[in-house]
Amino acid sequence: MGAKIYDVARLAGVSPGTVSRAIHQKGYIRQETRKRVMEAVRKLDYQPNASATRLVSGKTHILGLLVPNLLESYYVEITDAVLECAKQKSYHILLTTMRDGSANLPDFLRDGNMDGLLVVTPYYLKEELSLVSRRRFPCVMLNYAPEGTHFSAVYCDQFALGYSAIRYLIELGHTRIGFCTSDTNSPSPLKRLQGCLQALRDAGLEVTSAHVRDMSQKLRKDPVQEIRDWIRSGDLPSAMFVFSDDIALYLMDALKEAGYRIPHDISILGCGNMLLSTRTIPPLTTIDQHTCEMGTRAVELLLRLMEKPRSSPPVVEKIAPRLVIRESCQKRTDTRC
Repeated sequence: MGAKIYDVARLAGVSPGTVSRAIHQKGYIRQETRKRVMEAVRKLDYQPNASATRLVSGKTHILGLLVPNLLESYYVEITDAVLECAKQKSYHILLTTMRDGSANLPDFLRDGNMDGLLVVTPYYLKEELSLVSRRRFPCVMLNYAPEGTHFSAVYCDQFALGYSAIRYLIELGHTRIGFCTSDTNSPSPLKRLQGCLQALRDAGLEVTSAHVRDMSQKLRKDPVQEIRDWIRSGDLPSAMFVFSDDIALYLMDALKEAGYRIPHDISILGCGNMLLSTRTIPPLTTIDQHTCEMGTRAVELLLRLMEKPRSSPPVVEKIAPRLVIRESCQKRTDTRC
């Protein structure tokens, strides 16, 4: 049988009430006393009763996390960061994913079984999020800062990301630049594309529709075949900016299979700075969206919001992207592209 609060109190030489206040950080307790209580908790491996803890603190110490999927590296890395930060803050994560671009928020939102909610890329959740909005439930968006709402958010500056990517390729001498985009009907990919196009305009360049491929739907089908068909057309640019590292890896494999040398024949610039981008041949030049920092800052922001009145104004934190130069891009040369 596990240790009881009375066992902790006896070992620490205090009352059970003092143990409760020390654990839940309620009321004034001398630092020396708190330290003695927590040492007794560790020695006895005391686990507070969850129901009792909730009654005392009014908190479940559970945060909800809603992500589109766990198939793409981007979402996996954000999820890992959220889980790690929540663990350090003594919170548990209740994870759910979206299917087909929609999700029914679980009953725990309505039943009050969690303290706050984190939502990654919430483009299609107007109906679900209206429930959160009406209740003024503590909520933080990741990778998206919705305009005209009171939701707080932590996101990477997508316009700056697209602009810096194309600016780098232009500085390498490339004038025929292609794009593998994701769903540009969604706000973040659209902002990224707008940044790309602005960089081209500022340099006096244009992009043709033949050099743009929307991979958002192909990702669920056969991206490799889509890329192979593009390569067979023979109308390739000298450099390509790919909106995700995952798709960039498909593209690099297909290009090498077709006899193209990277970066001698064609430069490839990815997006995400995922772990696998360091292990490709050649290593992938990419744009870091700081997914780990985004996940960590979102948890920390949510915990701060949970301590404020629900009528408090939203807090939006913008993260600047970072170019990570490796070996998949080089200065333009006179090759087949």
